[in-house]
Amino acid sequence: MPTHPREWTTQRELPDGTRVVRTDLAGPKSGFTGRVWAWVPKQYGKPEYKDSAFPVLMALPGAVGYPTNYFFSKEFRLQERIGEAADKGESLPFIVVMPVLNANKDTYYDGSDIPGQPKMGTWISDDVPDLVRENFRTYADPKGWGFFGSSSGGYVGM
Repeated sequence: MPTHPREWTTQRELPDGTRVVRTDLAGPKSGFTGRVWAWVPKQYGKPEYKDSAFPVLMALPGAVGYPTNYFFSKEFRLQERIGEAADKGESLPFIVVMPVLNANKDTYYDGSDIPGQPKMGTWISDDVPDLVRENFRTYADPKGWGFFGSSSGGYVGM
């Protein structure tokens, strides 16, 4: 699925054959190391889409946002719902990326670069998108990228 030699570990297999995968990213710009989960729609692997780029949705968790991102879990069925909408023609297929949002479980950084603290703003805005562009066929134009989140993740997405 990913095109870059980075190691991605399967976290969850969906009934349609797609997978949620995870990697650890040492952010070269932020200096922060954290986990990133990704899911690509089934169209991504089909021959008729082999030269196609896909839009990206970055899903940001609320609450602590560390050490995991709950949007990859089966309780939300996020990927299943997106896949179903694409199959019905209600949505274009797109990639979902789910990074951790905070550097630890005790402090909210609100996606900001705070002096003397982990550069979480740079992690979310530079390191994670760079990772995704290096590993998946994405739109180069920022118009092909979106954010969504719950609670503090929604705040950071704005």
